[in-house]
Amino acid sequence: MAGEPSERQPKRLISVVEAARRLGISESAAYRLAAAGALPGQVKLPGTRMWVRARILEAWLEGEESLENAPEPPASRRHLRA
Repeated sequence: MAGEPSERQPKRLISVVEAARRLGISESAAYRLAAAGALPGQVKLPGTRMWVRARILEAWLEGEESLENAPEPPASRRHLRA
């Protein structure tokens, strides 16, 4: 019904620049990871823009998800992994 909150939370997308900030790496490093298909949660939408699913990136940083071919978290964030 219109006006009622959805039970499903929308998938929040963040920019590669924001993902780089959260990862503690440079923007160019984040774009290199995205180009290699190794940026956790990355999504390529029509056109040239690359986005990242915030939930997946945060889960990866917290060590909740193991992603094949994903880079190790930066040393400054490794203490967050259990």
